[in-house]
Amino acid sequence: MTYALSHNIGASVFSGGMVRYRAYTAKGLTTADVAVLVALCSFTFAFGTILLMGLVLLYEPEILRPLGRLSSRFTIGDGAARLIGVGMLAFVALYTIGSWLKFKPFRIGKFEVIYPRLPIVARQYLAAPLELAGAAGIIYFALPEQGNPGFMIVLGAFLLSFSAGLLSQVPGGVGVMEAVFLAVMPGMPAPAVFAALLIWRLFYLILPLVISLPVVLAFERAQLKRNTRIAPPP
Repeated sequence: MTYALSHNIGASVFSGGMVRYRAYTAKGLTTADVAVLVALCSFTFAFGTILLMGLVLLYEPEILRPLGRLSSRFTIGDGAARLIGVGMLAFVALYTIGSWLKFKPFRIGKFEVIYPRLPIVARQYLAAPLELAGAAGIIYFALPEQGNPGFMIVLGAFLLSFSAGLLSQVPGGVGVMEAVFLAVMPGMPAPAVFAALLIWRLFYLILPLVISLPVVLAFERAQLKRNTRIAPPP
């Protein structure tokens, strides 16, 4: 529900954080607990992006070449792209090693953040890449077979364009995602790419939003009734 709302509304950390805050505090969690959960969920999503993008750049470094057409600042050679990919995978490895070595908790006053242990990191390795690969798979299978560059290129284009859309804070990344995706895949006809992205928006953004809204409204209604019952008489 958090992703369905935040990805459509924009300002994902704020909008998604508010949904999590309402849900988790109703179950007795403190504000600090919710902050840690929001940070963990956001990092897990970023972790999956870094892991998959590192693999894409390692095997398909030419994916960054077309970005130079958007701006000369984005001109990156294949060698530099591979180095960026290696750096991303090195970050993933260091994060995992930190969990294996059981780094000490990070403390600020009474606030404490415990480094995720290996079972949690293993779940991050599973959940985040599967979610992102599944989302990219919608676009891959919606694109026509003729001229389709393959799943790895489509995955890289999705990661770049979706990340750009999230960073722009535009609701749904509309316009930003399409521009970056088309720039990365100049060999595909624009109508086919737009059609595939529309199908992706339907299954990844719109349908989850339609399902989530009644659930959120039902939750808020239940919370209102609960607060009315326990409110002291005037």
